[in-house]
Amino acid sequence: MTKLTKSQIKSLPAGTVRGDGGNLWIASSKTGRKRWEFRYTFSGQRRCMGLGPWPEVSLEEARDKAFANRKRLIEGIDPLADRNTHKPRRITTFREVADEAILRFKKGWTSAKQEPQWRASLERYAYPILGTMHVGAITPEHVRDALEPIWHTKPDMAERVQNRIERILDLATVLKLRTGDNPARLKGNLEHLLGKTEKPEKHHAALPHDDIASFVAQLRAMEGMQARAHELVILTTARTAEVTGATWDEFDLETATWTIPGLRMKKKNAHRVPLSSQAVALLKAMPRQEGNPHVFFSAESRSGHIADDLRALRIRMKRTDITTHGFRSTFRDWVNDKTGYDDALAAKAQSHKDRDNVRRAYRRTDMLEKRRPLMQDWADTCDGRGKDSKVIPIRTKR
Repeated sequence: MTKLTKSQIKSLPAGTVRGDGGNLWIASSKTGRKRWEFRYTFSGQRRCMGLGPWPEVSLEEARDKAFANRKRLIEGIDPLADRNTHKPRRITTFREVADEAILRFKKGWTSAKQEPQWRASLERYAYPILGTMHVGAITPEHVRDALEPIWHTKPDMAERVQNRIERILDLATVLKLRTGDNPARLKGNLEHLLGKTEKPEKHHAALPHDDIASFVAQLRAMEGMQARAHELVILTTARTAEVTGATWDEFDLETATWTIPGLRMKKKNAHRVPLSSQAVALLKAMPRQEGNPHVFFSAESRSGHIADDLRALRIRMKRTDITTHGFRSTFRDWVNDKTGYDDALAAKAQSHKDRDNVRRAYRRTDMLEKRRPLMQDWADTCDGRGKDSKVIPIRTKR
């Protein structure tokens, strides 16, 4: 086949094709519009790959593209399939960018609940106004219209939705789908359109520390993984998801230490927990499921462990007046009311960050060994055998 010239391309009759050699062809439609094609055979199948229209793609550019595709063929790669695999998805609307954002953000989420929570809140509050809009056309007024119905009636939910919209539009800017300031930014922006909200101070319902021993006794009478997980939550004063997602390789029962990796912690910093003798005994008595690394395993769950929410257990116990997270407050109240332990030590036990920047800069240790007697005293109190307990154990004669 002879090489094409620019004059031949220009005069190519409508409805005809002509080759340039090296799998490169130019085709003229019935209307005379010309486009480049890379024609080849791969795995016994004839294929045609478009390289763009002429004259937008010049003869020299078309030859360069054909040369690159022939190299792929030599390497055993199907050029058309390879291009389709790496072809970026076209995303323009707010809903499409939100889907992309969730796919990116969930890699760093520690709880499986976050994705359905994001999707449900956006579906209910953001998409009716913003869903089909091009992200580049969204203004503060559009975001205001989405948030206004819940801004004063559901301030907590409104704050979460506002933050999610802001993060989605930040991603849109990074993807070069929009320019300028983020219309969902609150400070100096939406706050003037929506006004300030007064959110009532909320606390997790907590059990009084004087009742902890009777509750733990009731809890130990219950069977099942949820009951044992709840017990470990109380004994270690850890967060619920840290316990339910625990794996056996995190525990060293010989040294009575539980090391929670940073990826599973709220602040992404690894945390060591000294285990009381009661916590060690609980873990040693736990059954194991072959092939499942989780302590509180579940055959029905895709995650391999029981759900983070333990409310179903408290419903069975008829204790809906308290929350699982509230036991962290119970522990802190006990430390401050009944013991001489420093509150900073209790805060370290709960992996809380020291608010004093100077003290935090000099205090590099996690005070693990100092926390051991604290956690053992707490476990003894949960047994009803604490120093301040009214339960008097019956001693046997030697």
